[in-house]
Amino acid sequence: MTVPSRSRGQLTKLLREPLVHFIVIGAALFALFTWFTSESEEESRRIVITQERLLEFMQYRNQTFSDSARDRLEEMLRSMTPAQKANLVDEYIREEVLHREALAMGLDSTDYVIRRRLAQTMEYVLRDSPEEDLSAPSYEELRQFFLNNVQRYQNPARATLRHVFFDASSGEAGAEKRARSTLTALRSNAIDFEAALTRSDRFPYFQDYADEPRPLIESHLGPEVADAAFLKPVNSEWQGPYRSRSGFHLIQVTRRSSPSTPNLESVREVVANDLRNAKVEERLERRIKSLIGQYRVESTLQ
Repeated sequence: MTVPSRSRGQLTKLLREPLVHFIVIGAALFALFTWFTSESEEESRRIVITQERLLEFMQYRNQTFSDSARDRLEEMLRSMTPAQKANLVDEYIREEVLHREALAMGLDSTDYVIRRRLAQTMEYVLRDSPEEDLSAPSYEELRQFFLNNVQRYQNPARATLRHVFFDASSGEAGAEKRARSTLTALRSNAIDFEAALTRSDRFPYFQDYADEPRPLIESHLGPEVADAAFLKPVNSEWQGPYRSRSGFHLIQVTRRSSPSTPNLESVREVVANDLRNAKVEERLERRIKSLIGQYRVESTLQ
């Protein structure tokens, strides 16, 4: 079919119009956008399960990122039964879907708990990296770290004591009266410790504490007993009654040791581990500061 010359001229003139060019280009861009969007949406609904992703999933669930821990998890994954592995895959898919949906809803930027968790995860990623600057410390490094943190390694003061307990749950006045009567009998040697126990009540922890630090004694017997055990002169005389949250106590302190500082060799392994952890934290802070330096911070604070 032949197009009349007049129609051809009109078509040629129409094709030269900028508006037509704009419409054609717009239609092409819309078609491309639609195609890429559909491809992107299809890809966003695709979950790929690999051995590597399952291992990472297990690492983050167990919060273990060292090479040795990864080797153990890899061995655990290999030894799983088909049913166990299927359960693990189901858990991974569940978490991955919930994570993607949360991101799609923008919860990563609007929900503080999620933002904090993502920040913590990023810290784990930055902390768990090749230890190129964490070589074995020299003896001088260990010694200096030990001296700078010597209080951390001090042996605390310890006390040895026994006590008799009077439960105040049925009334404080009655419990205190029984305690004072028993104290008089103990001090006059009218009764011994075993006989005193028959007059007392059952205590939920111990009757005797041998070379224990103050925090433990205070957590069991209360601050009044701890003060008496660690601040008053040591003697074999029965003391009290002292009040705790449970009742009244009579105590006999037989020994107390002062705080002491160990030598480096006796705690060398602990010090080396603490020094390594300190270096890891220092490296983490350097990397975070480096990331912060890549951002432009603007403030409207007055």
